[in-house]
Amino acid sequence: MYHQAGRREFVYRFGDPRDRAEYVGRAHFGISIGCARCHNHPFDRWSQAQHLQFSALFADGRPGAGEKGEMAAGMFFLPGDGKAIEPALLPLWGPVGKVDSHRDHGEQLANYLQDDGITPFVRNAANRMIGILLGTHLVDAPDDHRLSNPALHEPYLFHLAKEFAQGDYRLRHLVEWIVTSPLYALDSAPPGPESLSGDPQLRYLARREARPMSSNQFQRSATFVLGIDPPREKSPATPLAQQLHLLNSGKLQEWLRTPGNQVDAIFDFEPSAIKRLDQLYLLILTRHPRPEEQQALLPLLVGSDEQHAVVRDLAFALLASREFSSIR
Repeated sequence: MYHQAGRREFVYRFGDPRDRAEYVGRAHFGISIGCARCHNHPFDRWSQAQHLQFSALFADGRPGAGEKGEMAAGMFFLPGDGKAIEPALLPLWGPVGKVDSHRDHGEQLANYLQDDGITPFVRNAANRMIGILLGTHLVDAPDDHRLSNPALHEPYLFHLAKEFAQGDYRLRHLVEWIVTSPLYALDSAPPGPESLSGDPQLRYLARREARPMSSNQFQRSATFVLGIDPPREKSPATPLAQQLHLLNSGKLQEWLRTPGNQVDAIFDFEPSAIKRLDQLYLLILTRHPRPEEQQALLPLLVGSDEQHAVVRDLAFALLASREFSSIR
């Protein structure tokens, strides 16, 4: 989980040990300790000394560290009284043992993350996964698990975290448990007056709003559906520009022309136009075409001498549709 290469990849992206500590706090524990960088946290339990102790875990002895005004390797000192700061883990679930200066700090943090029980790490992972799949986090914002910001429904979050822990901390197990639950099966369409009796204020995720995929999610979903692995290339900086680039630069058409993609496989293996249309909808939208869609699209396939081109055009239209590019 936290091997040396992984540490360089996601921790060393920040030059300042304090930035690294805050990033690990947000990503792994779902807590924001940044307010304690300059003073004791006004809304949570973290002191400035604890922030510095945790930051000291990520001090960097590599050449060049601290060249841009950032804190580099060495001893940290508490402002005001000048006392030396020793590296320490955050006391998230009870007292923590002293950090062994002779052992790799990353290894000690990894062991801390994987302690048994419903730890903040497990709770954070469960909350982020329910947010990804349902569009609403039980603790909002997901990196703000402070004592004064309880979950929307604490028993359900505890149950999710327990399921994750009992599944040997496997995300696949947690995802499977969520997507096969009655909650996930609820319709995302706005409910009518007759369906509000169970939860009039919709406090318990009685429905969820569809939201657009990010450009990375869209690209990964499209290439997964097509069964291709295109070369990575630099994309525009902003999310909107990335999305427009994918839709308007010809990339989707290029992917649809990639030999061996799954749209071509439908054309090659399904003999009739109605079966091709049905399989195309199942591949891209995971549903069968509606009667009105069949009525409108089948004549295009049956009446064309270039059915292969028509199938690719339909595939492009489905991939570019709001239904495909939304998380529902």
